[in-house]
Amino acid sequence: MKKYWILLFAAVFLCGCSAPSQTVPETTMQEETTMETTLPPETVPTPYDEMVARSLLSLGNPARLQKAIDKARAGEDITIAYIGGSITEGPDVKPAERYVTLSYHDFEDAYCSGGTVTCINAGLSGTPSNLGCIRLQRDVLVHGPDIVFVEFAVNDSQDIMQKQYFESMLRTILLEPQEPAVVLIFNRTQDGYTCQNIMGLTGRHYELPMISVTNAITEELDSGRMTWRDYSDDTVHPNPNGHRLTADFIANLCRKADEAERCSYSVPENAHIKAPFTNAVMITPDMDDFGAVENLELGSFRFLRGGRTGFPYQWRAEGEEPLTFNVTGNAVFLICNRNKTDNMGSADIYVNGEKATVVITRESGGWGDPYVYMIAKEKTVQTFEVEVHPNGDGLFEIYGIAYTQNEN
Repeated sequence: MKKYWILLFAAVFLCGCSAPSQTVPETTMQEETTMETTLPPETVPTPYDEMVARSLLSLGNPARLQKAIDKARAGEDITIAYIGGSITEGPDVKPAERYVTLSYHDFEDAYCSGGTVTCINAGLSGTPSNLGCIRLQRDVLVHGPDIVFVEFAVNDSQDIMQKQYFESMLRTILLEPQEPAVVLIFNRTQDGYTCQNIMGLTGRHYELPMISVTNAITEELDSGRMTWRDYSDDTVHPNPNGHRLTADFIANLCRKADEAERCSYSVPENAHIKAPFTNAVMITPDMDDFGAVENLELGSFRFLRGGRTGFPYQWRAEGEEPLTFNVTGNAVFLICNRNKTDNMGSADIYVNGEKATVVITRESGGWGDPYVYMIAKEKTVQTFEVEVHPNGDGLFEIYGIAYTQNEN
C-alpha cells in the first residue's frame, strides 16, 4: 500500500500549504468596517477523505446508534457485537489488526466516559447468513448487545432462501427488548462479487445504517490510485491496511450519526421479503438444556470433543443405529460437518416415520465447514419425530440441531 499512502500524504501536504505572504494595504476605519470578512478557504478533501465519504452507503435512521453513543457518554457500559464470516473473524491477521478490534477501540476512545466497551466477535469463517441466523442467539444476543454489525455480503448466495435467512436475522436483532442498533457492512471480492444490491434493499426497508467497503474501494481500484494488494493479500480477505480502512469507515458512520439530529425509530411491521426463521434456537452437544428438543437418543452416535472453531463438540456416527429426537417447531435443521473429501458420508432422514431427505456431507464446496441442512419445514408449529440413519458410507458428524417456532 506504499504507493497509495504516498499519494495520500502528498494530497494532504499540498492541501495544507498556505499561500505566499503578501503585503496588505492600509485601509481606513470606515473601509475596515464595511469590508466583508475574508474566510480561509475550506480544506480540500484528500483522496482518502473522499473514499471514507463514499463508504457511507446510507445513514438510515440513526436513532439506535445515537442511543448507544449517548449511553457511552453517560458513563454506562456498552456491548458491541459483530457477526459475519471470515472477514469479521479475521484469522488471517493479528487480533489487534482486525477491524473488529480497531473499531471498538475507536468507539471507546471517541465516546466512552467512564464505562467499559465489551467486544463480541462472532465472525465464523466460510459461513453464510443461514448459519448466522441459527447461531445468533448463542453467539450474539445472549450478550445483550447495544450495537450489532452484520457482514455477510461475500458469503451469501443470492437465492431466495438466503435472502429470507438474512432478513430473519436482522428482524430478530431489531425486535430484541434492549433495541440494539443494527449496522450492515458490505464487502466485495477481487472479482467484484457482493450481495450489496440485494441486502441493501432489505437494509433500506428497515432504515438501517449501511457501510459499503465496495463503493469506497472500487473507485480507487478503477482509477489506479489503489491496487487490490493494497487492500488484500488474497482474493477476499482484508490485510491489516484493509481492516484499518473498514474501521475508519465505521468511525465515520458513528460521527455522522452523532452529528445528526436525535430521532426515534420503530421496526417496520411487515417484512421486506419474508422472515420465516426469526428467533431460531440452536442446541449443541455440550449444552445442558436442549430447549424444545426432547427424548434425544444417540443410537450409534458418540459425543466427541475436538470439532472446529465455533463448534468444538459433535455427535459422530460410529455405526448405523439412528440418532432420534422429538422437537416442537415449524422448521428443523441439522448443522453437520461438510467436506469435499471422499471419506465423507451420508444419512437418511426420517420425519414422523417417513423418509424426508438424505443429508450428503460430501460436497464439492465443502472444506470442513459447519453446514446447515433443513430437514423439515411446515407453516404451523407441530411436533416432529426425527430419525437420523447413518448410511455407513463415510464420516458423518452432527455439530448441532436447530429449530424455529413461527406460524407463517
